[in-house]
Amino acid sequence: MKEKKVMYPYFIVALLTVFIIGTMAYFYMDYLNAQIGEETMISMNEVSQKNAATIENRIKDNLQMVDSLSEVVIYEDLNKPQEIVEKMKYLAEKNHLKRIGIADVTGDCYTTDDEHLNISQREYFQKALKGESNVSEVITDKIGAGDKINAYATPVMRNGEVKAVFFYVKTVEDFSQDILITSFGGEGHSILSDTTGKIILRCDDYDGFDGIDTMKDLCYSGKTKYFDDDNDSGFIKFIDAKGEDCYLSFEGIDYNGWFVLTVVPASVVTARITSFSKIAFLTWFIIILVAVIFFVVFYHFRRRSQRQMEAALYNDPLTGHENFNKFKTDVSLLLETSPKRDIFSIVEFDICEFKMFNKIYGYAFGDDLLITIMYAVNLHLRFGEHAARISEDRFVALLQEHEEEEITKRISKIYAEIQNDYTRHHPGSKFAMQFGVYQMHMYDYDLMKCLDKAIYAKNNKKNDPKAFISFYSEEMYQDIVRKKQIESRMQSAMDHGEFVVYFQPKVDIETNKVVAAEALVRWKDPQNGLISPGEFIPIFEKNGFLEILDMYVIDTVLTYMSSWRGKYAPISVSVNLSKTYIFQEGFAQRIYDMTQKHGIEAKYLELEITESTMLDNSERLIALIKELKSFGFLISMDDFGSGYSSLNMLKEMPIDIIKLDQVFLRSNEQTREKSKLIVEGIMDMINLLGIDSVAEGVETKDQLQLLYDVHCRIAQGFYFYKPMPISEFEKLL
Repeated sequence: MKEKKVMYPYFIVALLTVFIIGTMAYFYMDYLNAQIGEETMISMNEVSQKNAATIENRIKDNLQMVDSLSEVVIYEDLNKPQEIVEKMKYLAEKNHLKRIGIADVTGDCYTTDDEHLNISQREYFQKALKGESNVSEVITDKIGAGDKINAYATPVMRNGEVKAVFFYVKTVEDFSQDILITSFGGEGHSILSDTTGKIILRCDDYDGFDGIDTMKDLCYSGKTKYFDDDNDSGFIKFIDAKGEDCYLSFEGIDYNGWFVLTVVPASVVTARITSFSKIAFLTWFIIILVAVIFFVVFYHFRRRSQRQMEAALYNDPLTGHENFNKFKTDVSLLLETSPKRDIFSIVEFDICEFKMFNKIYGYAFGDDLLITIMYAVNLHLRFGEHAARISEDRFVALLQEHEEEEITKRISKIYAEIQNDYTRHHPGSKFAMQFGVYQMHMYDYDLMKCLDKAIYAKNNKKNDPKAFISFYSEEMYQDIVRKKQIESRMQSAMDHGEFVVYFQPKVDIETNKVVAAEALVRWKDPQNGLISPGEFIPIFEKNGFLEILDMYVIDTVLTYMSSWRGKYAPISVSVNLSKTYIFQEGFAQRIYDMTQKHGIEAKYLELEITESTMLDNSERLIALIKELKSFGFLISMDDFGSGYSSLNMLKEMPIDIIKLDQVFLRSNEQTREKSKLIVEGIMDMINLLGIDSVAEGVETKDQLQLLYDVHCRIAQGFYFYKPMPISEFEKLL
């Protein structure tokens, strides 16, 4: 009895201990279950977000591809769609497309699979007709087996108007490799749904989707609320048609209201803790042991998940090295903590004409080049230095160098290795790179501002355009500010009449009479005075304003010439044309219409085209010149000899006048005779070809004598007259 009394407290303690341990185990397992559920939700959301991002990128790539492919038809005859699609059959086959098509503005369409149909009622056609590149909703193919397809369409523009719609078709199955992936040990599956909840694409090897066509079919239980249409993402629990608990996460896509959904049976989650719950109440030791094992496993999976997330967030999937996000994080921290920021330099670099490189050699070659660059740069980094790919072909590096000579040596060495390594694996391929460098100062904390200055340096190689390395300077920055100011004022200057046309006379050197003139534009800024054409013309060429300015000059010249009728003998006036706009459709007719409006014969308007334009666009330019000459215009080649003139070009180009660049007239005691021989030879050749000549830039009596000796009759330059206002020029007529 006494033994029983002694054992009784222990029994109570044991019961209490068992009860406490059991209660603790129960609440612990309940807590653990909630944690695993939350981790599952996070992981499922990550899967959905990743799949959604992958599909969005796939659609963006497809839209970029349809824009690229559409460039093939820009210069084709749109009145012959059958011939166009016939040429595109190889593109459809090469790019594994179901079909390529081109439709006129009425929707009448021809395709590479020899179909002729009308798509005017298709929404993607109507959007493209409004100037928008787009991807269609999922539609049933009218041709063949009735596959589910998406159409990618883009407008074909000419003169700012949509003249046709270019499109290609891919099956919805194109997305299968993006979303038909499993997760959670093969138990998790993904679905693609449209905005109405209709399932577009699903896994055929998962019997949980049998007979499921809509999201409402999938979320079978009435107890589970279907997700709201206004939500772009979310996580729900539901009971499927077989009565099983399931988890579902959904993520919206920015195209057509599609959703990517990831479905995982709840049993997958609960299976993780079943084995623990069976033994949770056996002994404290087992519970502790199981808890330790669980936390080790849990920590392992969590760490692996974090590593995967970090890899997705901080690694460049193409090159395999750290991406720009990681670069910004590491370098920003370094700049905040480093006591010596003036030992660093930021280098921003890219591949010249990379898009053209991809078109010539293919995207696989382009990707290999990007990988080669990143590998070579990382190979040469020292401890504490960083590099990354920013986007496409743009790269950045932080170097512990500050002296220009040392920076140049390191960049040159890296560049040479990139060239050698790539050409060794891809013989015959050629590419060039350009580098911009900003040497940092102690007050530099903001990485992005430093990067901007390196970009400024790369894009503004004013002193040496041929150099592949350019260093930032404050003068360069002020130059950029100046350019921005010019751009901001250009339209206002045009509206307020600040652009003034000057005339520089052309003189017959035998009679010393003015026989023609060249029209030149000057900008008289009321605040800053006279702005040199050499400063604003290059800016206007890049932003497209030069076309507006040149048309204004031509119209002004024709207005003056019209006012001279009956007062002075008619003379020809030359105006400059830029290659940035002369190849627009209808350009020749446009200029001719301007002369007719002012009542001026076309032969009195001389159109100057630079030598570089003729070299770069010979075939198209020959056709344009012939069209201009058919209207009666005189065509002259400006700056002849300033570049690498092609004698064969003179044979091909139907030009009337050659303007000898002043470089031929410059000489000294040692080169005078050679200069004379060269100019004499050029003049003999020009005369034999029946082409007239004008020497420009004549500044000295010796230069004039040279022109006498080689029988060049017409000249212009400061020796005779500087460019002058119209009132002064009219006194010479």
